[in-house]
Amino acid sequence: MNFHGPDFLNCEFSPSDRNKVLELLSQRIAQLPRIPRKVLAMYYYENLRPAEIATGLGLTENEIELVRTQTMRLLRNKLVADLKQIDRSA
Repeated sequence: MNFHGPDFLNCEFSPSDRNKVLELLSQRIAQLPRIPRKVLAMYYYENLRPAEIATGLGLTENEIELVRTQTMRLLRNKLVADLKQIDRSA
C-alpha cells in the first residue's frame, strides 16, 4: 500500500488492503465517545436527518452537524495516521 500524498484515500484498495482499512476504521469508531458514535450511527446507518437526531439526543441541529463533521475529520486524520504507520512498517 502506498499511503503517501493527499489523494490516497480516493484510490482503490486491493481486497486485503480494503479489509485492513475497514478493520482500522471499525476500531477507531469503537473508541469514540458515546455521543459522536451515536450521531454517526444515526446519520449513516439509520439514515436519520440531523433534525431527527437532534430530537433523539436532546441537541440542536447545529450541534449534530458540528459533532458529525468534527468526528468525521477526526476519524479521517486518525485513519490516515494509522495507514501511514502500517505503510512505514511494511
